Amino acid sequence: MAQCDGEFGELRSYLLSKLMQNPYLDYDKTMNEFLEAYYGKGWENIREFIDMTIEKPVEEGEHLMIYSAMSETLGFTERDVEATDVLWENAKAEAETETQKNNVIRSEICWRLWKAYNGYDRQDNEKLIEDIKALGITMTHEGDSKGADGLNFYGDSVKRWGDEILFPVSIVFYGICVALSVLCAVFALKKKPRSYIYLLLPVLIGVFFEIFGWHRRAYIAWRDIDEYALTLVLIVVLYAVAGAVTGRGLKKRILSAVITSALWFAFYEAFILIINNVIFKGNGASLAIGAAFAFTGIYSIFVLAVNLEKLIKEAKK
Repeated sequence: MAQCDGEFGELRSYLLSKLMQNPYLDYDKTMNEFLEAYYGKGWENIREFIDMTIEKPVEEGEHLMIYSAMSETLGFTERDVEATDVLWENAKAEAETETQKNNVIRSEICWRLWKAYNGYDRQDNEKLIEDIKALGITMTHEGDSKGADGLNFYGDSVKRWGDEILFPVSIVFYGICVALSVLCAVFALKKKPRSYIYLLLPVLIGVFFEIFGWHRRAYIAWRDIDEYALTLVLIVVLYAVAGAVTGRGLKKRILSAVITSALWFAFYEAFILIINNVIFKGNGASLAIGAAFAFTGIYSIFVLAVNLEKLIKEAKK
């Protein structure tokens, strides 16, 4: 336990042992007895922290799951964070012996990790890693072999950027594309029934994939990878068909199909490669995919706007 504990492992072991001896014991009384003996006079501060995590394990309306990221746990407000910092400081200050103070410091690791993963006290991150090593904690999660050196405090925060900002923004962009493509179709079908109708199809399918988020879930979790590959191929094929419809003659159609699909795929993969693999060293998948969709949405808006302008000018003539 000493190799991996920084999250009340001693308390859990004690309570489980007591419950196996007597499943009808006074749970709160037993917990408080341990906390007082283990942490000293400041034990009530730690009990209050434990109660807070039970009352607000996640943000309101959310559900805590086994694969929840650190940024998706604890529905604490800024005021809660400040109050919790005070609780831990009080617990350390009121410890009666050096051993009790060290016990508080060790158990505080879980709180400091949560703050690091959620963007608080970033100047303390290096000190946190040093403290984890000094305490002899060599594992930070199951199956881990890197210990503190394998911690990456930015993966969860950039995931939040992807999930809560870039994905909604990209959906808005694709929504604009739908509106523009409908206008293009209205103007185009009056004069050239086959020239611009292609604009409507890939955009609508793109919105469908965006809303259901198959790419995001499959890519990040590396589950349902077949669905990820299938949807990626479908989008590429749709853009290829779109390019083929616009050409005149077999060679131009083939060239247009290749260029149209290749441009979308190049933009999409370039953003994922640069943001996820280069900038965030493999820890920014959500941000990268969100940025890729947002950029391709902007790109599609630009193409549609240019074509709509041409169609409006032709209609005026």
